[in-house]
Amino acid sequence: MVNQRSMVKQAETGGSTGAEADSGTAIGSDSETGSGTETGSGTVLMVVVMMLAGFLIMVTLVLASSIVARHRAGAIADLSALAAASQVPGQPCARARRVASANAGRLVDCRILADGSVVVQIELGVGGLPGPARGSARAGQPAVPERPAARR
Repeated sequence: MVNQRSMVKQAETGGSTGAEADSGTAIGSDSETGSGTETGSGTVLMVVVMMLAGFLIMVTLVLASSIVARHRAGAIADLSALAAASQVPGQPCARARRVASANAGRLVDCRILADGSVVVQIELGVGGLPGPARGSARAGQPAVPERPAARR
């Protein structure tokens, strides 16, 4: 009966019961209602982490795109140089320009060297990158196989 009277008295005065006082949690405390000073900080932290992850993904994609564009420009330069080298006693640079434009590249420079080889420089415009990807290549005429000496 003493316990019932103390509980009624505490309820009237707004106090806590003995069991609640022992647990350290009173009715209407911050931990029960969730109105502490750190409310929402986890959400803000996750937003920042997700933004950082998105930024890193974008940087990775731009770098990968630039590497792929550089390799494509090199391949177009190789094709253009080979096409030009096979056309040396004629219009090799015109042929290199046609091959480059057929592969979405632009011939920047074409030189015929003294030994008959051709050096080309290609630019490849790629959307999303600050500048064009560049490639250069050198190709010569195919070597003529020597005939073996006749045996006697």
